[in-house]
Amino acid sequence: MIIREAKVEDISQIQVVRNSVKENTLSNPDLVTDKDCEKFITERGKGWVCKIDDKLQVFRL
Repeated sequence: MIIREAKVEDISQIQVVRNSVKENTLSNPDLVTDKDCEKFITERGKGWVCKIDDKLQVFRL
């Protein structure tokens, strides 16, 4: 297991995890764009990801 700061390259996997949850689902997944994620991890703060077997499993923005 690796926990590290999120990178722009992680956004596609972050979106997969975001849209696969059963609780706290988005009513419209298109409301959170890749550009929104990029802004959160590059301008507004940081994000963190957890990778297991080289697959992103968890994130926090």
